[in-house]
Parts: sequence; C-alpha cells; structure tokens
Amino acid sequence: MKKNVISMVGAGALSLCLTMSLAACGSANSADESSPKQSSSQTTKTATPQTSSSDKKSSTASSGKYASIDEYVQSSEVQSQLASVKSQAESGGMTLDVRGEDNALVYDFTLPAGMSASTAGLADKLNSGLDGQASTFQSIATMMKSAVEVDNPVVRVIYRDSAGTTITSRDFASQ
Repeated sequence: MKKNVISMVGAGALSLCLTMSLAACGSANSADESSPKQSSSQTTKTATPQTSSSDKKSSTASSGKYASIDEYVQSSEVQSQLASVKSQAESGGMTLDVRGEDNALVYDFTLPAGMSASTAGLADKLNSGLDGQASTFQSIATMMKSAVEVDNPVVRVIYRDSAGTTITSRDFASQ
C-alpha cells in the first residue's frame, strides 16, 4: 500500500518536473518573456502498480519498505511509470535520469543543445520553477520515509546542459 502511494506521487512529481522543465526551456528561447510559462493543468499518472514477487523479495520483510531509494527506483512498478515520462522528456529534446543516491531520490534532467549554463536567465528561470514546486518535492521526501528504509530522505533535482554542466541543483528535505 505505502509503495503504491509513493509510486503514484513519484510519477506525478516526475510529470510535474517535466512540465516545469519544458516550460522553462520554452521561456529561455524567447527573449521577451521574463518568467517561466506555467501550465494551466497538471497531468498526474494514477496507475495502480502491481508488486511483483521479485519486488517483494527485495523489500525489507518486516516493514514492507524498500531497503534503499535505488532499489525503489529500480522496482518494476516505478520503472514502468518512468518509461512514459522519459519518453515525454525525449520528445521535448531532454533526457531524464531517475536514480537513488544514498538518501536522495534524484531527478537529473539534461536539456537540449542550445540551452547551456551560460544561456542568459536560464538558471534563474529554472530556480524560480523549483521554488514554485518546493512543497511538492518536500512532500515526496516526507512520503519516502514510509516507503524506504532510509534516514532523512531528500528529493534532488538537477538540471544540466547538453555538455553535462550543471545549470542548477537543489535538494528538498522532508517537512
């Protein structure tokens, strides 16, 4: 149950990240806009994931939690949800890597060529978008406590240019 909830929230957050990223990328290409575009609607994936026997074996038996964030990300239920989100990112010219690193659930976006760390105002626009989504990421970090055997989980969002240079990165801790 807890895994299902965190999976749905995680998928929703990824869709949110993707929407925010695409909006920020579109704004950076237009010199006359001073703030990122905001989508008037948000898409949230609400699939009911099935837990496979391999997922059950790898989770901590006594608590029903995953042993690590990376194990959670690698689970079949999360991977199936990530496939469509990654496809959406790719159709927008971006790549998305989602992984677990120690206590962090990492959303690592690589922007398309032409969008670099030196693009005027890009970092500010991305940071503004992250500010607007802070409570969402903090809520995901809070929910991770009930799904994963990790102390003090955080959600880390990284934006890179096509050369791999970090444009901005931020960690969001639970509330």
